Amino acid sequence: PLPRVPMQLISIVSPQESGDSEWVLTLQIPAWEKGAAPAVDLSASAVRVDTASGDVETFELPQGCQIELASATCSLKRKTSELVVKWQQAVQQKRDETKPERQEPHRPAEPSEPVRAKGGIDYSKFDGIGADDEEEERERAKAMATAADVMKQGASPPVADKAPKVEQRAKKLASVDYSKFGDICEEDADLSPAELEKLYRQHRKLRQMRGEEPLDVSSWRRLRGATKEQDADGRGLWHRTNLEAEFQAEASREDEPPDDALPAFSPPEILTAMAKGGLHVLDLSSWATSAMRQVLIHACATDRTDGNGQRRRVDAIAASVEVKDGNAAAALGEGNVMCAYRLSCQVDFCVSVAERASPSAEPTEARFMGSVKVPDLASGGKAEDLPKRMETSLQAPKPNKEQMAAVRPVLQRFERSVAFWVRRFERNMLLKILQKDA
Repeated sequence: PLPRVPMQLISIVSPQESGDSEWVLTLQIPAWEKGAAPAVDLSASAVRVDTASGDVETFELPQGCQIELASATCSLKRKTSELVVKWQQAVQQKRDETKPERQEPHRPAEPSEPVRAKGGIDYSKFDGIGADDEEEERERAKAMATAADVMKQGASPPVADKAPKVEQRAKKLASVDYSKFGDICEEDADLSPAELEKLYRQHRKLRQMRGEEPLDVSSWRRLRGATKEQDADGRGLWHRTNLEAEFQAEASREDEPPDDALPAFSPPEILTAMAKGGLHVLDLSSWATSAMRQVLIHACATDRTDGNGQRRRVDAIAASVEVKDGNAAAALGEGNVMCAYRLSCQVDFCVSVAERASPSAEPTEARFMGSVKVPDLASGGKAEDLPKRMETSLQAPKPNKEQMAAVRPVLQRFERSVAFWVRRFERNMLLKILQKDA
């Protein structure tokens, strides 16, 4: 595991420095937190971050800087692993700052810079960014110095023909209502509709592979925009396996043609009757036994529960697959294809339950074995009805009452994952027949 590194301050920008009415606090999230959105708690004087690994980091704000909780917002930039907290300047603080102050005459104000932590970002990597801003500051300081010299001589300062570029830029930014885009992910703004549609199809497929319910398009986009939450890569498990790369490759693969464009499977009784009537039938029993075993080994499910200071992570992973006592066949004729199968399957799985009683406690792990049996796995039925025909059981020793409450929904997801991979077997069988026919 990576060493535990505390958060680092990147910058605190005040309203006076930004020319806006809000504070902006930027914190660097350590490398081991990348890819996992932290839970953020705010108080008037501190930011508390609860990471996905269970560590808790607290950043105390400097004196004179307080968070206005009513207007505070948080966002996580995934590419740079930066946590950004913004809040509006308090009304009373605004009034105090607008009171006139005694100033020494004819002394131009020095441009200020955001407070940055030592050892922060190396801005030399971003040559050219912000060059216009620096030039504007130099021109502005030069103009103020010229005005001071003129006033010393008792004359009126020259009137500028145009407003400073900084003021024009501020007015332009102020005219945009960014609140309308609060539910849009910053990365999605650079994507075309076709690219977004492809990402959504991957989201649906990936969740179905793990037995999870996909979100509708609007909910999926709101989730990405509001919390920057992404679907986990691979099997999404808390325990890694040797099938991660293969699983992710399948999730990223475009189904062409899509499943709903493929012909439906027939009940095996119909194909048997047609074979007795003289229709030529291809026996695919040996291929089907091997193909079914290869896809069902990918079945998996995962979940987590947090509450009362406890954290619990549950994985259900297929360990072995047994396919026997069955047959499969296909018939081709006059441009039509008919496929059917009847098999007996059993998927043995392992359930891993990782628990931590409190953030400071050592994690514990328990493992339980179980199986999903489908004695009569026959074609012709609806995929969503297949879990009703499954017989799922756990071997002794079994989880305790608290563990079972977390394990039960994972087993339901595991059954739906098995059903998805059965449908994937049917797709592979159809494509095999159609390619052979071509």
